[in-house]
Amino acid sequence: MRALIPSLILTAGIFLTLMVQSFLPKEGRPVWVLFNPAMGEQQQMQAIVLADALLIDAGAVPGSFLLKGAESGGIGRLMAQGALLVLNPVAAAGCGGDVAAAKRLALKIQSITE
Repeated sequence: MRALIPSLILTAGIFLTLMVQSFLPKEGRPVWVLFNPAMGEQQQMQAIVLADALLIDAGAVPGSFLLKGAESGGIGRLMAQGALLVLNPVAAAGCGGDVAAAKRLALKIQSITE
């Protein structure tokens, strides 16, 4: 029983680390970005252009977009332009979602990155 609590803490720590790492985006790869919906669509588009990112698709959540970022510093530029979140798009889609939508997203990302 004495070893149960440390092993649970270790397991939770490993799980948390893996979860955080899966959400972190990589430079030059597609990212899911969430802007403040109150910014307005024109301001959001201007922020995307100023961050030197390529718009792939608009997200289902207002103010969210699937973008192809620049090779270096793109994530920082998106955050500087007002992005609230910049995440790995596959991790942001979550588990157990719409399988067909996940396949379309994977194909869209693959066509952009090749």
